[in-house]
Amino acid sequence: MKPAKLRVAAAGVWPLAGALLICSAVAASAQESLMRRPVSVSATLGNSPKLYNGQYTSSGVGRLCGETDPLQFFGGRQFIAEFPLDYNGGSIFDLRFSSKTLVGSVRETGTFFVSITVKAANGGTPPAYVLDTERPAPRNSGTASLSVVKGEATLTVKGSDSLGQTLELTVTCGVPGK
Repeated sequence: MKPAKLRVAAAGVWPLAGALLICSAVAASAQESLMRRPVSVSATLGNSPKLYNGQYTSSGVGRLCGETDPLQFFGGRQFIAEFPLDYNGGSIFDLRFSSKTLVGSVRETGTFFVSITVKAANGGTPPAYVLDTERPAPRNSGTASLSVVKGEATLTVKGSDSLGQTLELTVTCGVPGK
């Protein structure tokens, strides 16, 4: 290749490489704000005397907490809270929350999915309590509210499933890196 043609080819490649580096850096910083945030969870489950009745709490490092970027996660934007990163002995083994409508400036929705696995007071571990209002089902209902103050996100969920079992959940995701 002649030097003039080589310069033209290189000139076309370098801006693309620079754009990829910038996009990678932006994606990495956005990803960090979702992952490994300090999280505290409080849940009250009711109207289920044989399985779930009780108050459950746990705190530690969360797997994910925040609004996803459609470039990083499949399926577009959604608010996700997943806890814990590693089980630390609390009364909540696993929490998964997602809502495709609790994004942007929306602060309350009736459309969400939540699953919580707890350590019952009797020492047993019942199956995960699941409340899915994204797929219409008789008597599955609830409200999820989100507030964000100085980088700290607080998610509040109140709902009941088709069996009449109730859930009151508060998830607080601390400021990333603190």
